[in-house]
Amino acid sequence: MKYFTPEKYQALQASSGEAMDAGDDNWERAVTDYERHLQIIRPDLPESIRHLQDDFYLHDADVILMGRQGNDFVIALWLTTPPGNFLVLTYYLVKEPTITSIGCPREQLSRKTKWLFDEIDVVPGAERTFIHTILLSNGCHVQLSFREVRAALLQSLLPEPFPHAETLAGV
Repeated sequence: MKYFTPEKYQALQASSGEAMDAGDDNWERAVTDYERHLQIIRPDLPESIRHLQDDFYLHDADVILMGRQGNDFVIALWLTTPPGNFLVLTYYLVKEPTITSIGCPREQLSRKTKWLFDEIDVVPGAERTFIHTILLSNGCHVQLSFREVRAALLQSLLPEPFPHAETLAGV
């Protein structure tokens, strides 16, 4: 990630007022810089990526699954906005996905895996190749190199995904 780095995210978790304020200021600069970057690359993005960026709020969505079949990489999300909907993203990969740990302290990790922040970029010199980098609340950093992404919004028939999973797991 170029803008929303794991270090900047960890600085947001600071407990002292001064460090917290510095982390917030640094994060706000990253937001401004990334929004500027998106405006520059927007003409080079296919409609499907613009649709994903413009029409869905992914922050804090529950990551239900990540899976792969051949060159397809699928992420299923339970959206908080609009509530009660699943979003299934299918990426058509051009190279192996990378999933690494960012090394967060255990107390900064969440029980449920949530989508925290992401960045889209264009691969220079590669025709129609893009990178989606995602930071998850379980401390994972996901990087996908792809040519196309398809988003399918599904209306849930249940009030929430796996409503009794926390009870069954003793959480």
